[in-house]
Amino acid sequence: MILVAATALGIVSTRCVWDRASYNWFWGFGQGWTAWATNQCILTLVAISLPTLAAWTEAVLLLRLRRPRPTLRRVVLQPGAAACLVALLVIALETMGAMAAMVYFESSRGYLGAELRTFGLAGWFHVRVLMRMPYPVSCAVLASWTILCLSHRGRPERSWIDLAGRVLGWCWIVSALVFWLNQHFLYGQLPGALTMRWAETLNRLSRFWEDL
Repeated sequence: MILVAATALGIVSTRCVWDRASYNWFWGFGQGWTAWATNQCILTLVAISLPTLAAWTEAVLLLRLRRPRPTLRRVVLQPGAAACLVALLVIALETMGAMAAMVYFESSRGYLGAELRTFGLAGWFHVRVLMRMPYPVSCAVLASWTILCLSHRGRPERSWIDLAGRVLGWCWIVSALVFWLNQHFLYGQLPGALTMRWAETLNRLSRFWEDL
């Protein structure tokens, strides 16, 4: 039931962004299966799946904390629980920082609450918080796993809950890789229309081969 509720929450959040962004974000789905269109679809799917990924991360941590469970000290040493815990801590800190920045900026200009009224809470949280989360969350997950590995204190458990936490940790890492590749190599624009400049990339490659 917790997983179903988390999935429903993620879908509702994604639907809010879908309704507001509409054609500008999702127009690449009708462009066939060329390399450009396929990458566009992958990038868009990763972007709109972030609310569900965050909801599942919270749900798996809640399931891990339900009884019967090991002691809390042993729980935090499990890779799956550690990944979900640090991910939620990073998201919570970023949310508080984004809220404080928004309140300060809007109150100083006399239109407090304008951004939330325009985008809605789900849309604001997606664009202002979750779209920035793959990088810091993936770094936090990798750091926690590295510490557990080097200290030899990791206690992986042969259970679907711990496995699900590890899978979610890898999902955050893959999301960060997709964003990083598009921003630094394929020139995907995030957030926005998620367009790409393949022509410029091909021209650079052709000039590179000519120089060789």
